[in-house]
Order: sequence, then structure tokens, then C-alpha cells
Amino acid sequence: RGSTIPPYWQAFDSLTEPGVVAQGSFLRMSQNRPDAVQFTNWPKVVGTPWNCPVTEGETNGDSAVTVIWEPAELRPGETKDYTTWYGLSAFIRNVEDNLSVGLYCDSYVPFENGSYNPNPLTAVAYLENTGNTPLRDVTVTLSVPRDGVMNIGDDVTASYTFTQINPGQTVQPVWDLRINGTSEEIIEPVILTVRADGLSTRTLTQDVTIAAGCTDCGVDEPCPQCHCTGGCHCDHQNPVCPPQPSCFQKICQAIGDFFYRVFHMVHINAFLKVAFGFEIHIDF
Repeated sequence: RGSTIPPYWQAFDSLTEPGVVAQGSFLRMSQNRPDAVQFTNWPKVVGTPWNCPVTEGETNGDSAVTVIWEPAELRPGETKDYTTWYGLSAFIRNVEDNLSVGLYCDSYVPFENGSYNPNPLTAVAYLENTGNTPLRDVTVTLSVPRDGVMNIGDDVTASYTFTQINPGQTVQPVWDLRINGTSEEIIEPVILTVRADGLSTRTLTQDVTIAAGCTDCGVDEPCPQCHCTGGCHCDHQNPVCPPQPSCFQKICQAIGDFFYRVFHMVHINAFLKVAFGFEIHIDF
């Protein structure tokens, strides 16, 4: 509910050999996001169209997902869109030895209505022990480029350590990646590294395309909406940045500057000719 709603969910029949990967997204819209979601049982929810009771930790069986918007006023002439997304998806995986590893995060982050969405970008790793003995001291690390536009908390790397993963057990570490803004579209890698006693190191990489969203206007304070650093000016007029001229204003300024230079050069040329009795030709 509220800020605890995850940006997306995935469902698949097997991490080792997935026949189908389904995905639903909750937070792609910037306005009128859902108030709550439920992961519950299909026979229960299909027969209860509103306020379906859910018991935390209860086995779902035939699973279902509900997306809930609480009752709200709709004024005369007002329009509201209620949107959710559901479809096929995929993730990167490695199934060597006795450990299956998967990595997923959105591969494209757009800049819309003055901000990146999603931001933060959520990355999830899937680890399953497919062997017959426990895996011990498993370290899972996510990293992004040190000179890039994403960070994980206050750093560019973060790790989880699992003392033991039993046969058949699956763990799902999750990271939030904050996008700090870029003045041009770029592609940055998100790198997952997995180490465990007795197993070779696994590395998976997901490239993420980040849309152009900010241009440097010389302000060091980060934008409070899209969190750009190193100075930014966004479509929503970052309040810490000075106002930027429109294209029309820029054209008018360029024309004014041109005629100012012409007048200035002609004035200098005439002054020198009268005062010193000779001409100096100035090319511009």
C-alpha cells in the first residue's frame, strides 16, 4: 500500500528453464497511481470484487494480483485514467553448476513530465540452489559505473551475503538505483556478481538506456524532482536553477547580438577614420 507498492512483479515456472515469464508493472504512470495491490488467491478474489481479505503468509495456490484505487471524487468534466500493465517479460540468467542466477531491471528509463520514471530503478536478482547440498557464504554484489549517472544508496556498489542457501531454496535480493540525470541519452551497465564457496564466480550484465533529461546550467544543488547532480535544468523548471530562455527568446537574443556587433564595429571604424585620418578595416 502507498509507498511500499513495488514497481513491478514477475512470475515464471522455472528459473533454470522458464517456459514463460509474466510481468506486471504498477508505477509507470506519473499520475493516479494505485493505492494498494494484493498478491492473493484467484478463486478468493474473483468472488470478492472489493475489499478481498488477505492473510499475510498464506499460501496462494492459484495466484492472482489485484490493483486497487480507492474511491475518489470525479468532478463534472474531469477525466481520470486508471492504468496498469501486464504482459510477457524476460531476464538474464546463468544456470551453471548447482546455482541458477537471474538478473532483471528495466532496460529503458524515459524522462517524462519533468522526471525520470521509474526513479529509483529497481533491480532484482534470483538465486536458486539446484544441487543436493547447501551453498555456503554466498555473496551477491550489484554495481554500476563509478563515473556514471546511477548510484546505489551513497555508493556505486552494494552486496548481500547469505550464510547458507539450502537445496531447492530461492533468494531474491533487491536494490534501488537512483538516476541522477544526463543531458544526453546514454547506456550504462548494471553488473551482478555472485560468489560462493566451491563455485566459480558468476557475472551477469544488464544494459540500461537512460533518456536525456537534464542539461547543465551551472548549478551544483541537485534537482528535488529528478535528483540530477552537478547542475541541471529540467522541463519542470528545477527551482534551484535559473530560468532558461525559450527557443524564441534564444533566436531574438542571437539576432540582437548580431546587430549590436554590426553597429559596434561600424561605430569603431567611423571613429578611427575621423580621429586619425585613416581607415582600419575590421572583418567580422
